[in-house]
Amino acid sequence: MVNVRQTVTPVSMNQYAFAGATPVGAVAPAAGCDYAGANTTFTAWGSLPAFAGGPVLGVQYANNGSQWLWFYNGATATAAYILIGQKAGGIVQLYSQETVTIAATSYGFLGPYSPSAFNQGDIAQFGGTGGGGAAPGGVIGAAGQGLTCIDFLNTTTLAVRLYQTGTVT
Repeated sequence: MVNVRQTVTPVSMNQYAFAGATPVGAVAPAAGCDYAGANTTFTAWGSLPAFAGGPVLGVQYANNGSQWLWFYNGATATAAYILIGQKAGGIVQLYSQETVTIAATSYGFLGPYSPSAFNQGDIAQFGGTGGGGAAPGGVIGAAGQGLTCIDFLNTTTLAVRLYQTGTVT
């Protein structure tokens, strides 16, 4: 069984209100991921495009520094592992992450995260080779290179959506 991450597209925070038909906030959705950035539905973890016979235990996204991952968690507590992509002195390190405990029946935001520290510079750090250990969601792989990766201990009652602010000139 192979663990994978789902690539997600952000929802523009500037397009939606905090109330109304498509609100932002603490609405109890079904467990899953809004991978397409629709701000309306959550696709169940086992029905995501990345699902290939193994559990989807994380998400990955093209981080520009103005994005955060909204979550709603149901009855089962979990943890989020925000994988650190920056190497110390250019040397591959063992698996390293920030861990955030997500309580049962809670909601909140993860991020925003610095692209220079959290985007995966290469796949060796979490590849399980060259001294790097494997991440909870499995190896980063070529598909995750250059992206910010967040893994979860479990996804049975977890819903996530990526938001981003628009730029103001």
